[in-house]
Amino acid sequence: MIKAILFDVYGTLISTGSGSVDAARRILEKNNSDIDPNEFYSHWKHLHKRNMRVGTFISEREIFGMDLRELYEYYHISGDYISDIKIMLDSLYNRTAFDETKAVLEKLSGKYTLIIASNTDTEPLLQNFEYNNLQFDKVFTSELLKCYKPDEQFYRRILDEIACSADEAVFVGDSGEEDVIAPKKVGMTTVWVDRKNKGGNFGQDYTVGNLSELLDVF
Repeated sequence: MIKAILFDVYGTLISTGSGSVDAARRILEKNNSDIDPNEFYSHWKHLHKRNMRVGTFISEREIFGMDLRELYEYYHISGDYISDIKIMLDSLYNRTAFDETKAVLEKLSGKYTLIIASNTDTEPLLQNFEYNNLQFDKVFTSELLKCYKPDEQFYRRILDEIACSADEAVFVGDSGEEDVIAPKKVGMTTVWVDRKNKGGNFGQDYTVGNLSELLDVF
């Protein structure tokens, strides 16, 4: 019997929009660089994921610094990467929930414990929830757990904290690796949110095009 639904946030409940690419563009403009912002951000995203999985845990804010330092060296940008971190950090705020998010969560909340499980620092995430008037029973971030998805400890620590067995929990998210493959390894039911209709089989139990389709499953 399912008792809890764990949600990824960005790309699942809340849209990232063009905020990250826009931040990359502002950084490049500030440093008088003609590098394509999409290329710069794509490289940034790759470094960011890699840096989340290297060595001792550090906050996402600190990882942004690592990312920018490497990017500035790679692209021969001479600006002050430390002060420019703020441009990307500012882009994390006031992100907008997908149209169906609030209504779907309200319908599910009467039946299940709703849990947030997000690879992010806590403060900007909470600001986004306040901005969109979203409420949950428990919120877990990588900063609180001191580890990042897809480390199995991320999921196990949440299950321990909410006193829920893996077979009583569902994980919902848009990343095949972090939101399907990893939680499946610890025994959770998984739902892959395929908003862009890419198609793919990561071993998920269900695939939905948007959150409204969850209501047909749970």
